[in-house]
Amino acid sequence: MGQKVSVIIPNYNHARFLNERLVSVFKQRNCIDKIIILDDASTDASIDIINKYRTDGVKVIVNDENSGSVFRQWEKGLSYIEPESLVWIAESDDVAHDYFLNEVVKVFIDPEIVLAYSRSIDIDENGVQIGLSYRNLKWANSSFIKSGKQEVEDHLYKQCTIPNVSAVVFRKKYVDGSFFNHNFKLCGDWFFYIRMLENGKIAYLNSTLNYHRFHKGTVRNTSIKSLEVLNERLFIVKEVRDRYNLIFGQYLSAFCYQIDLYISETKISDLLGGGGVKMFKVINQYGFFFKVVSILLICRRFLKRLFSSR
Repeated sequence: MGQKVSVIIPNYNHARFLNERLVSVFKQRNCIDKIIILDDASTDASIDIINKYRTDGVKVIVNDENSGSVFRQWEKGLSYIEPESLVWIAESDDVAHDYFLNEVVKVFIDPEIVLAYSRSIDIDENGVQIGLSYRNLKWANSSFIKSGKQEVEDHLYKQCTIPNVSAVVFRKKYVDGSFFNHNFKLCGDWFFYIRMLENGKIAYLNSTLNYHRFHKGTVRNTSIKSLEVLNERLFIVKEVRDRYNLIFGQYLSAFCYQIDLYISETKISDLLGGGGVKMFKVINQYGFFFKVVSILLICRRFLKRLFSSR
């Protein structure tokens, strides 16, 4: 089948989903060189499940204390992988199609491709399909290969358009310490993709080969309203502006998108109270102009809600 893949499975308290995840990985052993399972000091039955899968080619690393960030676990897992390997970070609550690796790895016959990902379907905690991840994206119905830099300038400058790392395979040799910001709690994947795509092409496969679990413990579900996350997103928008020389209109569009996203998920009463004060402490670092823009976005959202309630 060609080049083999090293798999990193970061886990924290996903015992309920872990066996299904591991089965979906081990079904693809013919494509896999090594499997690294990292448990981040789980307090559930995760270790009992992981121990059932200890075999040749499987390395298990159990933290004594929680690292506080899944992205630290990514970095730790990558330190055990050879530079020429392809890497799949298979999050422990997701599920893969039996032919995920077989299909995605095929595109790496092109040596310029540094990252490839497949279409994802969201599933709930019971495995029931919810819908297509990021179904509003205009390329959802067609596969593509393009310059990584072009993909950032077209789409990733504004939001993370790769919905789930479990759908991604990438070349290890381009990864270095600058790909990881240890302060990030949610947006470390977006940051990682932007750095990776400076090195070559991206490929997207319009085949549902990944199932992204969405449940109460999902980081995406619990952190979206956090000012900490807004701060991360605005940091990345600025990072892209500086590294990719975005025109001002793109930067403004991306900034407004992130502020509007935060506002849309926050109660007006919170924005007009202490929450708004805290939000502007985050925005202040971007200058007076963007503070005014944010006020206008809040006013627009307030008027929209006011008239829609009548």
